[in-house]
Amino acid sequence: MKKSYFAMFLLFLCFCFTPAFAASNLEEGVSQLANQISKSMQEKQKQKIAIIDFSDLNGNVTALGQFMAEELTTQLFIIAPGKFEVVERRQIMKLEEELVLGQVGIIEEKGIKKMGQVLGVDAIVTGSMTDLGNTVKINARLIGVESAKVFAVAATDIPKTGMVADLIAKQVEGRQTMAKAPAAPGIPQAQTAKSKQEMPLFQNDYFKITAKSLNKTGKTIKLVLLYENITDKNLSINILRDRYLTDENGEIWNFKEAENISEYYTDFPPKLPKMVKITFSAKDDPNGTIFTAILDHYCGDCAKFQAVIRDINLMK
Repeated sequence: MKKSYFAMFLLFLCFCFTPAFAASNLEEGVSQLANQISKSMQEKQKQKIAIIDFSDLNGNVTALGQFMAEELTTQLFIIAPGKFEVVERRQIMKLEEELVLGQVGIIEEKGIKKMGQVLGVDAIVTGSMTDLGNTVKINARLIGVESAKVFAVAATDIPKTGMVADLIAKQVEGRQTMAKAPAAPGIPQAQTAKSKQEMPLFQNDYFKITAKSLNKTGKTIKLVLLYENITDKNLSINILRDRYLTDENGEIWNFKEAENISEYYTDFPPKLPKMVKITFSAKDDPNGTIFTAILDHYCGDCAKFQAVIRDINLMK
């Protein structure tokens, strides 16, 4: 009997102190949240979702909160194509202004239902970020628009280093999230103004190419780009040999290899984002931190074009 009680006690400790998912970096943390959200959406048979900017515990929207919402939108497109639909963020921000213009405080149940009706979604994701010193704890809540109740949660911890520390410290001017994050899982709160931090990008009549991250390891740099075909037809492109990075000191980083894109032609269906990773290298070990990407493209069904993406900050 004593052994049985002792085993139950150990089980209780394991249950109570099971650690949350911990990520080694920001990209991995976003991926963890996206996978948890995707799983919950499919289990609950939800068809369409909207993601709202995350806030700190004082109810403020920081640059990290906007980044999380933007990245989750992208990741959910990528990891669950055809499983459910993710609303484009510009639509969400416009609706938030219409619903809460001049108001402060919590959007009540009818506000959530209104958002669901206008956007045609059956779930909303909101969340909070807690600065724990060396790490940032991120909690996401999935709210059903019909009941205005939380039906699932997701969580991760990310190291508070480099870009994460910079983003969480940068409050978006004039923005307060849908008020303070509630102590209990609950209802999104009102935003008072619109502001969006844009990621560096290039756009023409055919493609939108967004720089999602830039990481340096020794004499190599990995640039992650999100390619979006903004036309209504399938396009095939080839990134030509003339592709390189240059930093604020004029140093050149030459192309080394690319992932998720062919050396010949790669198909880009309309409205289906594709993440492309390109590695560059330098002869020495330059200390630049702000980069410009120059990428020449040949398009089989459109004109040849050069994508120039400026002011890409190196993630530390």
